[in-house]
Amino acid sequence: MSLICLAAGLAGCCDPRHKQAVGERVDGMASTLQAMGKQEIHRGKNLRKTLDLAARECGEDVQRTSEAPAVINDRIQEDLEHWQNREPYRRRVFQEQIEGHPANIERDLPRVLY
Repeated sequence: MSLICLAAGLAGCCDPRHKQAVGERVDGMASTLQAMGKQEIHRGKNLRKTLDLAARECGEDVQRTSEAPAVINDRIQEDLEHWQNREPYRRRVFQEQIEGHPANIERDLPRVLY
């Protein structure tokens, strides 16, 4: 039985379609290995770039974190001042809406608040 399988297998090797399929497979493997080789050549340099980027970003994060309390306080103060400065305008528009056409408040509310 094993001789029959061997004979059938050898007979298939002579088929041009079989040879073409094997050739395409070998060519594909060669292309894959070539691409992988190119990647490996640059892998060390790419790793160094990634590590340098991570170190730089870590340093920037540490600096931003140390500056955060002052920046946060500034942002809160700016927001409070914005609301205080806009208060007369909001009060006037609300009064006009109440006295005039309350249906318009939906249209005007975003402008009034911000």
